Amino acid sequence: MTRAEARAAVVAALLQAGGPVGPGDLCREPAPTPEQVAETLRGLIAEGLVVTGRLLPGSPGPHYCWAARWKGQEERSSREAARQVTDAQSGEAAPSGTPLRLDHPDVVTYNRFLLEEYRPPATKRLLVLLQCSVRRPFSASPSHAAFRRALKVATGFDPRTEAHQCPVHVVVLASRIGPVPYDLESTHPASVGGGGVKHFSQMEFEDALPILARRIDDYLHAHGGSYDHACAFGEGRYGEVFEAAKLSLRAANHPLASMPVFPWASGPRVRRLGGKTPMKYWDVFWIQLALEVMSWLTVDQQEAACRRLVEMDVEYG
Repeated sequence: MTRAEARAAVVAALLQAGGPVGPGDLCREPAPTPEQVAETLRGLIAEGLVVTGRLLPGSPGPHYCWAARWKGQEERSSREAARQVTDAQSGEAAPSGTPLRLDHPDVVTYNRFLLEEYRPPATKRLLVLLQCSVRRPFSASPSHAAFRRALKVATGFDPRTEAHQCPVHVVVLASRIGPVPYDLESTHPASVGGGGVKHFSQMEFEDALPILARRIDDYLHAHGGSYDHACAFGEGRYGEVFEAAKLSLRAANHPLASMPVFPWASGPRVRRLGGKTPMKYWDVFWIQLALEVMSWLTVDQQEAACRRLVEMDVEYG
C-alpha cells in the first residue's frame, strides 16, 4: 500500500468511526501496516486534522479522533463543567466595591469543584501554568497574547482560538481564586475582576501565598496524572507562589515537582520581533516558554516550530 493509499484508508476509518478509536481499529483488512498507520497519524495530528489522548474512559489509550468531531464533544464537556460550577455556587455577592476574597463561599465552592468534579480535557497532555491578568477573560489580555504566541509557535495551535487542537492545557493562577483552567475562565468567580498579587500589600501577600500555593499543589495532586510535562510562567510574586507549590510537590515526590518556573533572568530573551524591539517582560521572555514546550515535542514537531520562529522573524538569545 502506498503512502497516499495508507492516508486515505486511515482518514476513512476515522471518519466512519464517528468517535475516538485505538490504532488497532485503523489496521483492518485491507489496511495499511501499523508502521504506515503511525506515520499517517503523526502527519494528520501535525496538520490539526486529528487529535489524540486518552479519549475513551476506562481505556489507557492512546486514542485518536477526527478533530472536527472531537471539537464538538470537548465544547459540550466544557459547557457542562461551566454549568455545574455555576449551579454549585451560592450567588452571594461580595460587598459593593470590594474584590472577592480567597475565602468567599463561591471561591471555596469553585476550588472544591475543581478538585472533586472537574477533569482536564483528555487531549491535553502538556500543562502550562500562567500568571493571571487584570483583564477578563485572562486569555484576552496583552500578557496572555504573548503567552499564547509562545504556545502557537511551539505547537502550531493557539490554546484559546484552537483549543480542541492545541495539546497544551493552560491553567491560570488567579490571585483571588487559585487555579483557573482556560476552559473555565469565563465562569463565575473567574470572570470577576480584581487586583493581582502584585497589588496586594505585603501583609495581604503573606496571608495569600500559602493558600494559593496549596491550591496549586492540590490541583496538581488531583490532576497531575493527566499530564506528561508541565511548566509555569510567573513573574515576581506569581513565581513565588509557583515555587512554594513546588516545595510541597517535592516533599511528596510528585512527578511534576521539577517543573521549571519562568522567566529566568539569565535565560534567552527576544531581542527583536519583526521590526520591533519588545519592551514588556512578557514580550521579552515568552521565548523561554516556547522553547520549553518545544522540548517536549517530537523531532518533526520541533522542526516545524523552528520554521515558525523563522517565519515570524524572531531574534532571541
